[in-house]
Amino acid sequence: LPAVVEMSGFYLFYVDTTECFLVPGSALRDEQRAALREALVKVRTYGGRIFVEERKYGRELTVGVLGDRALPAVEILPTEKDFDYAAKYQAGGARELCPAPITAEEQEKLGALALKLHKTLGLEVYSRADFIVDEAGTPWFLEINTLPGMTPTSLVPQEAAAVGIGYG
Repeated sequence: LPAVVEMSGFYLFYVDTTECFLVPGSALRDEQRAALREALVKVRTYGGRIFVEERKYGRELTVGVLGDRALPAVEILPTEKDFDYAAKYQAGGARELCPAPITAEEQEKLGALALKLHKTLGLEVYSRADFIVDEAGTPWFLEINTLPGMTPTSLVPQEAAAVGIGYG
């Protein structure tokens, strides 16, 4: 653990493994070494495995898949610096642009990646893949949600509405 704490450029998220949700306050930045040390100890109590990766900076985009069709991307713009727990789950924490203001080529690339992930994982009905697209235009896959929200204000229904697929 000490070697991880001394790394620079980290951005660690830890997840409550019993609920599979991001824990509020679990995003730690480089300047928060004491909090990182405590978080690593806490993570170890949940299962003993720690995953640390380089943080990617760029645009937050998400692409839903319905069956064998990729939907238009949504860009998520947090009202604060980061798209964290509060931005995701509290009213006014982020704006969602659907369809995302990206080129047709970028949409094709992200849609193809989301569809490939969907199929590779053996998913059939729907999913949503999240990406960071860096300044060079490289998409970095973050995660796939195999059971994304399906309320009228959720992302996949917004994407479906953008191509004329109704909800309800």
